[in-house]
Parts: sequence; structure tokens; C-alpha cells
Amino acid sequence: MARRRVRRAIVQRTRAKRAALQRRDPRLKGTKGQMTFEVAQTKSFPVCRISAGLGCLALCGFRVREVGASVVAVTGVVGGEAGRWRTFGERVIYESPYLWVGQVDVELPGGERFWHDVIRLHRAATMVLVDDANRVLLLWRHRFVQDRWGWELPGGLVDVDEEPAKAARRELEEETGYRAGRVEHLITFQPRAGTVDGEHFAFVGRDPQRAGEPTEVNEAVRMEWVPLASVRSMIAAGEIWNAGSLVALWRFLVADG
Repeated sequence: MARRRVRRAIVQRTRAKRAALQRRDPRLKGTKGQMTFEVAQTKSFPVCRISAGLGCLALCGFRVREVGASVVAVTGVVGGEAGRWRTFGERVIYESPYLWVGQVDVELPGGERFWHDVIRLHRAATMVLVDDANRVLLLWRHRFVQDRWGWELPGGLVDVDEEPAKAARRELEEETGYRAGRVEHLITFQPRAGTVDGEHFAFVGRDPQRAGEPTEVNEAVRMEWVPLASVRSMIAAGEIWNAGSLVALWRFLVADG
């Protein structure tokens, strides 16, 4: 359900952007070479990631050259601070509504330049739902990639143009049938910043209310209210191993004392 919403929203937004560009300048109609790239950062303008055709780049005043299929090189570089990696362009290997796999043309501070593998994931949100008895709601589920079972927090993808807190509330109700009376931001983090861009948002939900039965029946085989005092030992035993759940639960335990 959530994946279908994401797919529809991305397709609609992409079509709207393309139509807006073509309305601004008829020369962009039928332009080939659609791709994503980063433009140079200056003191006046931050780094911008843009999806546009080669004709649009030329109209905007950028000097570009097509290096190969799905590749654009932009003259100029991103960033000037000491120790900062500079980027010159990127090329797409695979993309879907949920994932982008490609390579970015980077230059290290020492001068070495190469294509760096990069993965961009859709944003995700999780909910640490706690009750008055100091228990947290966890889901027991199987992850086929690792072929491993474990306890996890309810959560899922953030829809396009959706607020992360709203996504966390929605996923909570879809996966567990519960609603949170109060929701507070807990932490935002990147699980693997060197190669993967996959922003995760974690929230704390309090005053749980049962709204009905879960509508996402494929998410977990069961759910349980687990005492917070047991969470540390469950992590140590490897029963909670998913990064999104680990970071959120540790942050909550530290903040809660």
C-alpha cells in the first residue's frame, strides 16, 4: 500500500516538473539526455540536485558535455572547504521509485579522482510507542535478505511531500492498529553515510490507543508489548538487530535515563 502511494506520487511529481520546464521554454520539448546531477556550490547558492535535460542546462548558462549514456559532467566543482570531497557529476546505473543506484564523479582532498558508488534510498520513519507500564510495542518479523528473524519497531517509507511524523503515525496504525496520542521527534540519522543516502526519522509515541486491526498483514507475524527493562538484553542477544530499531531504541533509553 505504502509503496504504491510512493510510486504514484513520484510519477505525478516528475511529470509535473517536466511539463513546467517545457511550458517555460518550448525548446525543451522532446529534449533527450534526462538525468540528475549536482551544480557547483558558491557562497551565494547551496548545492542543488537537479533533474533536467541537456538543453535545459545550456539555457541556464552551464557548459556541459555528454560523457556517455546517462552521464553529465558539469564544469566547475562542488565545495571548497579543506577536507571536503568535490563532486563533478553522476551517472545512473539503476533507479526505481524506492531506490537509486549510481556513481558520482568525486575528487578527494589529496587530488585523486574516481567514480564513487552511491545508493540513495527513500526516507523512512519509525515509531517508539510506549505505554504507562514502561513497555514498548515491537514487531517480530523475518527479513529475507539476511534470512533472519528479529524484533523491530513499526515504521516504513515516507511518502513524497509527506511529513516524517505523519508517516510514522500512519505506519504505526497500518502495521499495529494502534495510534499515538502524543508524538515527539527522537532522532534523525543516516545508517551508512559513506555510500548510502537513506535518511531515517525516529519518533516517540505516548498515550497509545487501539484503533482497530492492522491493515498491513504482511509486515509481521506477531506484535508484543515488551518491557523497556528487557530491551538492552534483547539487543545484546541479537534479537533486535535492525539499524533503524537499534538507533531509535538506544536513543530513547539514553534520553529516558
